[in-house]
Amino acid sequence: MKIFPTSSSRPASENPFADGCLVCYENNANVVLGAILGNKKDKYKILNHKGSEVDLTADRLYPIPGRIPAFEKTSEKTNYLESLLNKASTEQSQVDLATIWESFEGKEVEISTQQVCELFFGNNESANHLTTRLALIGDKVYFKRKKDTFISRPQEAVNSLLEAQRAAERRERQLEVLLKELETKLKDKAHNLSAESLSMLAPLEELAAEATEGIDSKESRNLLNYLTEKLHVAQNGRPEDRALSLLVAIGHITARTNLGFFKYRPRIQFHGELMEEVVALVDSASSVQDRLDLRHIHTFTIDDVTTKDMDDALSVEQTEKGYQIGIHISDVASVITEESLLNKEAALRGTTIYCPEKVIHMFPSSLSQEKMSLREGIDTLCISYLVDLSPDFEVRDFDIQPSIIRSRNKLSYEEVDAALTRPATNELESKLHILNECANKLEVDRIDNGAVRVDRKEVAITVNSRGEIQVGEYDEGSPARSLVGEMMILANKLTAEFCDSKGIPCVYRAQPEPDEDPFSNPKGIPEGPAYDYLIRSRLKRSTISISPAPHSSLGLQRYTQATSPIRRYLDLIIQRQLLHFIKTGEIKFSAEVLSNIIFESESSLTLARYLSQESKRFWLMQYLLETTPRDGIILGTVVRTDLRSPLVTLDGLGLTILVDVGRDVRPGDRLALKIVTIKPQRDYIKLEEASPHS
Repeated sequence: MKIFPTSSSRPASENPFADGCLVCYENNANVVLGAILGNKKDKYKILNHKGSEVDLTADRLYPIPGRIPAFEKTSEKTNYLESLLNKASTEQSQVDLATIWESFEGKEVEISTQQVCELFFGNNESANHLTTRLALIGDKVYFKRKKDTFISRPQEAVNSLLEAQRAAERRERQLEVLLKELETKLKDKAHNLSAESLSMLAPLEELAAEATEGIDSKESRNLLNYLTEKLHVAQNGRPEDRALSLLVAIGHITARTNLGFFKYRPRIQFHGELMEEVVALVDSASSVQDRLDLRHIHTFTIDDVTTKDMDDALSVEQTEKGYQIGIHISDVASVITEESLLNKEAALRGTTIYCPEKVIHMFPSSLSQEKMSLREGIDTLCISYLVDLSPDFEVRDFDIQPSIIRSRNKLSYEEVDAALTRPATNELESKLHILNECANKLEVDRIDNGAVRVDRKEVAITVNSRGEIQVGEYDEGSPARSLVGEMMILANKLTAEFCDSKGIPCVYRAQPEPDEDPFSNPKGIPEGPAYDYLIRSRLKRSTISISPAPHSSLGLQRYTQATSPIRRYLDLIIQRQLLHFIKTGEIKFSAEVLSNIIFESESSLTLARYLSQESKRFWLMQYLLETTPRDGIILGTVVRTDLRSPLVTLDGLGLTILVDVGRDVRPGDRLALKIVTIKPQRDYIKLEEASPHS
């Protein structure tokens, strides 16, 4: 729609392209001002403000009202044109296009430069027309161009463009602040960056961690190029390595920084209203109504020495018909309500993440390590599995009840292992021996049903508050760990069987049968890392679903996980389902709801698994880098030979590395290796054989 009755979008003139008339044209998006010197056929000769003469067709030219004064010298004409253009360029920002646009009340109206000029200046003089023209061409918000004319944008489009413009301006200011702060930090590493600048470094952190792609990668690289050019640092190499070098140069990170935290961005802190819930829960008293009071029973926990979030305890009592074993699991479901912010946060986290330098808890420590933890001498709400056994440790019956217990002892695996190597000298040690006998019987029964046991050493690596890396091995199959493991397997098995028999939807864990006997060894691979690797490689990946199915490596027909509700969200869901049914006889979560919960938890569980695995590998490589002398020897075992290079497991570390040894080797062969290159932050290590080792 037009509101001005014009027959042309160009300024009125008898002949806008007569000799001496002012015109402008565009070259590489720049406006060039000129005057007509003459014409030949379909082209006009133009003298522009730069003093050059060009031949252009009429469709390239836009007429400016007025004529160039009758100067004799070309230089005088050029100076006039340049002065006129400079004045218009300087004053174009004064043209109030916003007010003019508002007069159209958000309607799309086609308008000429002359009309806008007359609206704003009240005339159509040369200088004012050129000023208006430049303002309209440069405008990116209120008017869109249609060759010589312009169309006012609708309200919604203008609002969106204004917001984008404000965001760009904010971004520009933030970049200026960031640059100044980084300049200071290059000189003084102790200088603290503002919170805003720290947030602006996030794209570079992710680029350094090789975690960006698509548009994110483009934006990260643009920021990198801007900063490295201005700061004169890290200007060569891959963008990922340049980003890493820049962050190290300003002291934001070091060569010992685990980039996995930038790559996966786990939820670490607990903030705001959520912490208000925590305070309220910590201060609240727990109801013991309708709970089985087991505080008189001698219960105890068995965990690592450093463990504080203890979610399981054990007990055993002799009965007239044999024994009653108690497996007591912290009742998190009765503390954390389904509607709470804490529950929503736990759902987002999915699990507690264990990294060598940090444990990222699913719940705040005042809950996970205090109120819900089965601490020594503290009354704690539990779900208790009371299992009646024959004198030969055959399961006769079981009951699952909400309870309250008071753990009497906090035992470490090492203490229990020591107690099991000698005759019992007190009541507690007697109970440990009984539980050990029961665990052995349960394991034998599972093996008879096809369970696969692979004894292997596990590597524990931690980084303390002083940055010291500590590496140690522990036996996954030690008596104490096997004892606790069997008790948890039993509780999980009973949960699965209970849910299946009662028709309660459940999150089942299953594992298909291997395609071949995992223990077959036709090539005679010696016992040790290579044979253990062979067995594990034949086992199929476990699955999670709402349909019960056998778990082959555990030798069980039904299995779930419900024994770590402080650390695993799906365990909490099963506990909530179980507790609701026990109390009401009704089902809380339908199969469809459980399926959705499983689906929604996949991404957080995958993140946790990758971050934990990659963090452990990073710190193991860092340990190698820091502790292996130049030309130092590292021993390892060949575990696989069907890849591009033999796969070797390093002694005492469990690291598997591809090593090009330049000769034929077999699984089980021992190698002496030395480091050629190692870059922990890039998960890169090159080893070469020092000499054959047997």
